[in-house]
Amino acid sequence: MKLKQSLKEILEKVTLKNEAEQDLVNQAIVELDKGEYEPKVQKQLRDAFNKLVLQGKISKEGLSFFEELSKPNFDVDLALSSMTWFN
Repeated sequence: MKLKQSLKEILEKVTLKNEAEQDLVNQAIVELDKGEYEPKVQKQLRDAFNKLVLQGKISKEGLSFFEELSKPNFDVDLALSSMTWFN
């Protein structure tokens, strides 16, 4: 998922028909509103959707969202990983 927009802006546009999946998205928005670190919230959201996938309880729409959410963003990922190299 490209983060040229903030994660919150992206999530606010997401509408999933499955109530459990939409609740996960809404919870992520609440966490971002509280000032949580964006990469942490994104990882937690990916983990929650991954759990639904493993349980076979994800909709096609939710799976598409999960796939988009899980795509690597090399600009952000490289910047975050390089921070650990120099610490």
